[in-house]
Amino acid sequence: MRILLHLLVLALPTLGALCAQAQDFPAKPITIVNPLTAGTGVDVMTRLYADAVARETGQRVLVENKTGSGGIAAALAVKDARPDGYTLLVAHIGTQSILPAMQTPPYDTLKDFAPITELFYFPTYLVVPAASPAKTAADLVALAKARPGGIRLASQGVGSGTHILGAIWQDLAKAPIEHVPYRGSGQIIPDLLAGRVDMSFISYLTIRELVADGKLRILAVASPTRWSGLPNVPTMAEAGYPGVDQDTWFGLAAPAGTATAIITKLFDLFVKVSTDPALVKRAGDDGVTIATSKSPQAFGELWVSEGARWGKIVRALNIKAE
Repeated sequence: MRILLHLLVLALPTLGALCAQAQDFPAKPITIVNPLTAGTGVDVMTRLYADAVARETGQRVLVENKTGSGGIAAALAVKDARPDGYTLLVAHIGTQSILPAMQTPPYDTLKDFAPITELFYFPTYLVVPAASPAKTAADLVALAKARPGGIRLASQGVGSGTHILGAIWQDLAKAPIEHVPYRGSGQIIPDLLAGRVDMSFISYLTIRELVADGKLRILAVASPTRWSGLPNVPTMAEAGYPGVDQDTWFGLAAPAGTATAIITKLFDLFVKVSTDPALVKRAGDDGVTIATSKSPQAFGELWVSEGARWGKIVRALNIKAE
């Protein structure tokens, strides 16, 4: 008992410092590391959240785009950061669930990161250049089968939702489709517009202006239901390809070892600003669903359940990390 009391006395200053740190948090700018390119739908939504938190706390919230290796570069940057709550990761279905199901990345999803909360999710749309002869998903399959060498599918990287959706669709369509991985949508768009690739699955938020200007054409939505904002766009199931649907979710994670009190403070902050009018309006305009987790633990459970779900698909289709 005497030894335990002695250890408790020694620990009190540290516990006190941690409590004070959490109470004063944030006392300096926060950096959110985004694995996806600047200007994409995910980037826009992340920056809206960052701005809302900055207004709420009076501290700057910076968004740093660190692309590469399907999100691995960003994940490693956060994994190795000081676990003080000031460096966060845009943790998404690719980095936390799909990629670990495809290969053994240089990080452990659960051991190296502390989940905070989901922030939003959205479906992706099957899009082609305006000059494409394909007016439907079936047309695109026919084009792939008729063209020597098939067609080229641009994805946002190995292990991305686009990669997996393309693989599922290829399996259903039995068509020659070449997977061409990019670092993100920002690199895909120029090649898609120029016709150097034939198709991609991309968020509406990213392509809205290009569709409105008649430069890209949407053929279908990879979602179980149509979006009310584009009522004439069929789902992939309605187009004849059931199972090609995925709501791509995004949230926040901190380095493992971040104090529970800091994680709770971050959770409360981001959940509170999820009702910010500017954020909610932009999400509604672009078919993005704002969705925060019930708790940090619940967000971590999503990583696990989605990893199990997509792991089965990856193994069934023998999808490899190229």
